[in-house]
Amino acid sequence: MSHPLFGPEVHLALKLNDTEGLQNLTEHLHPSTVAEILSEDDFSVQEVWKVLGTSEYRKQAEIFEYFPTSWQVTLAEKGEPSQL
Repeated sequence: MSHPLFGPEVHLALKLNDTEGLQNLTEHLHPSTVAEILSEDDFSVQEVWKVLGTSEYRKQAEIFEYFPTSWQVTLAEKGEPSQL
């Protein structure tokens, strides 16, 4: 299920390479909301890592904790070692 408010905004920011907008999203929304957006809106593994990469490592870890376990495994398996 697509997140009606933020999913389209994240897709657009990715398309426009708006790293500042993505950073604002990851830094100002609750980590569980960011995880919900990124796990339910048909984002690729690379797109999720790009969004996470706009925030500090601590925030990335907080968001990662809220992903469903199956999505955490997928991100770990298909992501770059440096991202983990």
